[in-house]
Amino acid sequence: MKRMRWWPLVVGGVLAIGILGGCSSKGIQPMTFDGSAWPGISAYSVVTVMPLQAGPGVVVDPQLGAQMAEGIARRLRSDFGQVFAQVRIGTPAGQDNELVLLGEITECRTGQGPDGGPARLDGQIGLQDAADTQDIANARFDTLRKTAGMPGQIRTLPELIADTEAAIAFTVARAKGWKPAGTP
Repeated sequence: MKRMRWWPLVVGGVLAIGILGGCSSKGIQPMTFDGSAWPGISAYSVVTVMPLQAGPGVVVDPQLGAQMAEGIARRLRSDFGQVFAQVRIGTPAGQDNELVLLGEITECRTGQGPDGGPARLDGQIGLQDAADTQDIANARFDTLRKTAGMPGQIRTLPELIADTEAAIAFTVARAKGWKPAGTP
């Protein structure tokens, strides 16, 4: 009988605990739909969506970050009822009840041209308290799209942008307390 080797499982478990412990020690929670992972988010009545920035060395259309901020804000205003009393775009006012959504685009590829690869849009968003700029949560675009049920098939860049905007707005609305119709 072949002897089983358990050390890979033990090492993997220790690494997973170390990685998860590292994330929580920073005070920033990964985005989930569980409101308990976002302490105090229900108290925010205002959200300010800042234009997304291009990461270091990333070449994108200069208008893309502002367009995505507008798309996220539009969805937060219209797709989830009155989740927030006010949804703004631009510079935060620094109010006590204000949540700031900011993001960074780390990869943007149209999927056309000499490389012939698929379209790609990656990056991350974060939530901060506007009054004290304390980080509350963060998540990667691809994780948000998967969690929101977006298909993983190859799409065009405009479709990826729309899916990412929808996934971000959906996640923030869920964290604020919004529930889809028919959810207990």
